Amino acid sequence: EVIHRTSKLCSKQDSGHILNQILIIIREKKLHTATEIINYIYRSQERVDTIHSEDLFTTQEQRSTRMLLVGGAGTGKSYISRRLLQKWASGKNKLFYSCVVYIPFSDLNCIEQPIDVRELLAYKCKELSPVLTDLLNNNQILIILDGLDEFKYDLNYTQYHSSREVDTIDVALPINTLVSKLITRDLLPDIDVLVTAQFHSVSEICKHFNYVFVSLGCTADYIKQYYDTFTLVNQTLKHNSNSASWCELLAMYLFPLQIKILRDTLMEISKSRDIREHNSARVFITRGESKENCCVSIESGEMDTTGFLPSLELPGHVKEIIYRLGKVSYECLLTGVQELKREDLERCHIDPKLLTKYFSSFISQVKRGGEIFAYCHDGARDMFAALYCVQEIQDGEELKQCLDAWVLGHILASYKEESLLKKVTLNHVEKLHNFIRFFMGLLPYRRIESLLHDPVLLNGAIRNSLLEWFRHCAVRDLSQMTTLNLLHCIFELHDASLTGDVSRYFKHIFLYNTPLSAADIGTLHYSLEKTTPDTVDLRGCGLGDAGLEQLSSVIRSSREVWISYNKLTEKSGRILQNVLEHPGCAMESLS
Repeated sequence: EVIHRTSKLCSKQDSGHILNQILIIIREKKLHTATEIINYIYRSQERVDTIHSEDLFTTQEQRSTRMLLVGGAGTGKSYISRRLLQKWASGKNKLFYSCVVYIPFSDLNCIEQPIDVRELLAYKCKELSPVLTDLLNNNQILIILDGLDEFKYDLNYTQYHSSREVDTIDVALPINTLVSKLITRDLLPDIDVLVTAQFHSVSEICKHFNYVFVSLGCTADYIKQYYDTFTLVNQTLKHNSNSASWCELLAMYLFPLQIKILRDTLMEISKSRDIREHNSARVFITRGESKENCCVSIESGEMDTTGFLPSLELPGHVKEIIYRLGKVSYECLLTGVQELKREDLERCHIDPKLLTKYFSSFISQVKRGGEIFAYCHDGARDMFAALYCVQEIQDGEELKQCLDAWVLGHILASYKEESLLKKVTLNHVEKLHNFIRFFMGLLPYRRIESLLHDPVLLNGAIRNSLLEWFRHCAVRDLSQMTTLNLLHCIFELHDASLTGDVSRYFKHIFLYNTPLSAADIGTLHYSLEKTTPDTVDLRGCGLGDAGLEQLSSVIRSSREVWISYNKLTEKSGRILQNVLEHPGCAMESLS
């Protein structure tokens, strides 16, 4: 009965947006670093098992006492974790576990005093206290620790290690020691624990896990299923399904969709205020050049082929909330905070009631009494932070300085005078990938109210500064991840003319041994399709036959191409034959 009541408290209404990812499973392999994980996936001759995230932990064979879910930023690790909690709570999908306890590391960051395991679990779910001992004794509980890369404390594997007394659940420990002992099985050795983390934070802990689940990004079917829940976007996908594969459409809509949801929200606010001159104003999804533009807008009513919109406005207090929420979101991004306290909002003069009234799609209360607020999905914080920065940047020179810091980690002392860069360090670069993609997508919206209209293509000083910045980037000695991030930046501009001008600067594309997701491959295709690179090194990128086929036009236009170690089959041989026989093939070397 206690478990039933607790699950009801944890259960949230099913949004219908079930994102079913494919995870790679690595069982009982002593892999010590992120590089070893990647090499095992792409270089090992052993068969790599996979599982859909919706099927995770539905049988006993899928579980182990210590499990790691690892992936890049934005690959759905937190979504999968929260989905496991939701499935257990709803009872619709039978999990192997009698109870799931979800603990984000952002919550653990708030614990400053020593705490024991029993207190920690009761802190996250007080209703479990009466049956906690029974749950722990029958080994039917799953503890999820989500977001290790956000943990502000260093893990501690040595302190107290010689004393078995501290390995009981009733002895209080510093939170970093407690987490370390959970990972190493010095605490709760027979209880299943799932830790989620980004690749860059797992090198010291991989050896402690029996199972590693690897998320390399979304599959095409994953995105299609998501968009099927959005009627308007689904109509666009159906319209374009003949001219582009789902893999190509995959990367086109991921970030623009979240911007679309924000624009939907603002449109509803505008409509509710009766500010519009016409009741049935029509804003619609436009694709100026099938695959070249991805300007996602909002549609209500019938399609208007002229794209005409009446004058739209937002109430002043709503614009002020967006600006202030963006400012606090940027601060949270730089400090790694995922939740907002009421005092944080009040410090920024944000009324929590108005925040949840207007922006419940992005911010929700997670503690009774409205003391703690959380972003509803991983991209919300980064999107609002990016929108704030777009509004704050005054000219092209400041734009280049900010991009130098955010993307390249080049922060001159003089840059620190800029308010946006005062707290930015080299350590932030890896954590800003999603933020910078939102920033590029939001650049056309220099004013809040411009989100109510179709985006205007960049021009003037901002466009020229972007061109100059990309040109300087292209001649630098860039790491593989920086190169990939730059290509994503180009893609998120969704401006065919600007993309063509920028991409011609990139003559050498080195992505050796860099795992590429479907979104990454779609980005390469879009960003490089109309250029002629001298060298493209895609060795060990995990392309497979589908990825190679999607990039065939890029390969055909390149002089020197490296594609070994990509798990290619006879089908790839036929693809390459077609590339070489194409009359426009510019390739001089292939290996």
